[in-house]
Parts: sequence; structure tokens; C-alpha cells
Amino acid sequence: QNYGGAQYALGAMYSKGLGVEQDYEKAVDLLSKAYEVDYSKAQAEYNDFGTLTKEYHYLERSQLALAKKYLFGQDKPQNISKAYALTKAAASLSYSPAQLELGFMHSRGIGTPKDYNEAIKWFKAAKESANAELDWGDSEPEDTKVLKSVIRVAEIQIKILGL
Repeated sequence: QNYGGAQYALGAMYSKGLGVEQDYEKAVDLLSKAYEVDYSKAQAEYNDFGTLTKEYHYLERSQLALAKKYLFGQDKPQNISKAYALTKAAASLSYSPAQLELGFMHSRGIGTPKDYNEAIKWFKAAKESANAELDWGDSEPEDTKVLKSVIRVAEIQIKILGL
């Protein structure tokens, strides 16, 4: 019935595979609808729903995946401002790949004015978040590779910008 909270919760369920077969494409589509209907209400419903534990970042992964669809116009009309908003939403939840992506967006002026200081802030946040996840010590091998890559790339970008 076009209710953002329900679309968001179902999208989160598809993202993790709770009661349904895991399907990131359906998760992204449902989360997209939730954002288009009422993002803030959907966000609140998700937090109250409480079935997804934050440390696994299923929501954030879906947000970043959806952002890339809007950024590159894949299966969605290209919409840079939505791509930026979704990336920032995922980054704000301490998801290091999204924080890294947001740093790139700020350093290149994609969806936002070019701002190297803001870029550095997000690159540093990405490095800190990735290090924190590695310190937990319970990452899957593939996630560990991603986290280490985030750290390396963030360090390189901090050096390149020289701030």
C-alpha cells in the first residue's frame, strides 16, 4: 500500500534473508521505494523493527548498492543527488565502504561541492571504522579483505590530498 516503513522492513529482510530467500536486488528495489515514499519514517521503522544487527551492515550495503545504481544509471534513472544522499546515509551508519565512497564524492565534487576537508574527514572515518571492525576479529575472510582495502585506499587518499 505504498507504506515506506513496510517497504523498508521487507527490503531489510531480503537483504539478510530473514523469512525469505536472500535477494539483494529485491532489497535494493524495496529500499528504493521506501526512500522515495518517506525515508525518515522508513529509517525509524527499521530501527524499531530491530531484526537486523548493525554490525553486519546489511542495510548499509543495500543503501550503497542503490546509490551506485543511481550514480551510474543502472536499472534506475541517473540521479546524482539521490546517489549522494544514499551514500551519506550509509556512511553515517559507520559503514566504511560508504564512508570511503563519500570521501571520493567530496574530493571530486560528485553530488556535492568539491571540498577536500570534508573528503579527508570521510576518508579518516572510513579508516577508523574499518580498523574498528577488524579489531572485533569476527569478520569473514572476504570482509577482512574489503576492510583492509578500505584502509589502504583511505590512507592513500589522505596522502594525495595532503591535508
